[in-house]
Amino acid sequence: MRLLTSLILILAATSAAADPLGLVDYDRLFIKHVSNVEVSDNGEMVLKLPGNVAILRQPNAATNGGNITAVDFSKIGAVGCAASLYALIEAVAKSCDGSFSPDQIAKLETYRGELLDYYADNTYPAASRASVQNAYDAYVARLAPQNPASCKRVSAERKAFFDFMTSERMRPEFDALLSEPRLPVANPCL
Repeated sequence: MRLLTSLILILAATSAAADPLGLVDYDRLFIKHVSNVEVSDNGEMVLKLPGNVAILRQPNAATNGGNITAVDFSKIGAVGCAASLYALIEAVAKSCDGSFSPDQIAKLETYRGELLDYYADNTYPAASRASVQNAYDAYVARLAPQNPASCKRVSAERKAFFDFMTSERMRPEFDALLSEPRLPVANPCL
């Protein structure tokens, strides 16, 4: 029950998005791991997975199965969060000419490739690299700035963050992020 309480507290402070690429089949995941599911008095279910990931399913008749939120307790980072961040950076890079140097674009492509390979291997059920790429590309398209003027409004702090995320200085953190197999989920995210 302590895990359930922790999840509820985290969810109150974070977005409830579980998988930004929409590839995880949570119904099948709960069925496969039914022996690891804890059910609270109010019907909420928590599934504990290898890699220190937990999934909360809150009953909700309107969503036909419940609201899903997944949390990575691994302390090395939520891979779904990284996918969201790199998708945002890529959306800005594609929409805002000159925002990134050729070296940064090359590093972005390298990190993206490794991230999507990891995603394909660790989502449930495992997905083809092509289907992960398609889901990622669709997500990038949804994030792309629709107004060219918004490119001029990228704050200095956000640009510094983007610069770090597309640099070699990110390599140790990125390698740690992908060092352990686990379901790619979006929480916690910075």
